[in-house]
Amino acid sequence: MSKHTYFILLFTFFISSICHAQITSLHEDFSTCNGILPAGWQQYSVTGSDTWTCTAAGYTNKAVYMNGYSGANYNVNEDWLISPLLDLSAFSSPNLAFWNRTKFNGSAIEIKVSSNYIGSGNPNVATWNNLSIALAAINSDIWYYSSNINLTVYKSQPFYIAIKYISSNVDASLWRIDDMEVYENALS
Repeated sequence: MSKHTYFILLFTFFISSICHAQITSLHEDFSTCNGILPAGWQQYSVTGSDTWTCTAAGYTNKAVYMNGYSGANYNVNEDWLISPLLDLSAFSSPNLAFWNRTKFNGSAIEIKVSSNYIGSGNPNVATWNNLSIALAAINSDIWYYSSNINLTVYKSQPFYIAIKYISSNVDASLWRIDDMEVYENALS
């Protein structure tokens, strides 16, 4: 390997480490959400003009929400809310939990995990695994606690958690997310 190639690789690793700092735990109550998502969180709109944003109508205080109904129209949207890069290697059995609420008819959100997302840009270029999660019933308009979502299989390398939202020109659910956390689940 030439010195030039080595320098480029080292520089790329250094910049990547700075730009995509890892966090070793997650407890996000979105209380700092004031029109701008909390540090490390990002939203990415693949399709449509509606995006994940902050709301004062959370479970405990503020939350994030996505709604594909705006301007008196149902809008075609594909929007992602992506966590900071998580390094949960210190956990024995990490589990995910969060509060969620939905109103109006439309698609359920999807909760996904990726270890090869680069930390910015279109998430569809990365590989994402769906997590099997019980969510609030569509149009129930009640807060539902999704918990015991086992992340142990993903803890061997840093990864992102994403919430993918879809709406169409015929329906659009409003989804709210609050108090997202990773906790240690005692092994049986």
